[in-house]
Amino acid sequence: MKSGYTFIEMIFVILLVAILASIAMRKLAVTRNDAKISVMEVYISSLVKDVVDYSVSQGEVDTDFTKMSNTANSMVRRGDANKSVDLLVIKMDKIVDCIKMRIQRGSRDINLTIEKGQANENLLCKTVQDSVDTSSYPIELIGSTIKR
Repeated sequence: MKSGYTFIEMIFVILLVAILASIAMRKLAVTRNDAKISVMEVYISSLVKDVVDYSVSQGEVDTDFTKMSNTANSMVRRGDANKSVDLLVIKMDKIVDCIKMRIQRGSRDINLTIEKGQANENLLCKTVQDSVDTSSYPIELIGSTIKR
């Protein structure tokens, strides 16, 4: 009698390995998405802190976010954000305008605002948007209530 595995046993083992691999891949995808969301939350928090720190230390607010924040500079260079005058548009996944950071200039005040872009059913972007407390904005950077 020959020793070895039958065809049915081999099929069963291959099927079992395939099921385990599919479970592991789903868990890996969820973990990767959680990491992307966490990184973006840290970036947004860092951007706000950088802009506030810049306005306090310099007594002014630049029109270019990349001059006020190394985080903004890195994000723009990597393609994770686009900048224009007084505006930084942050990308998330396939959404090009997930979060918009804007410097609003009034006659006497300069404020930092954060707006939510179009998430279009994108779970990653929606999760990042939900983590931003928009009730904390605008943040007055320069104005009548700021003591120097």
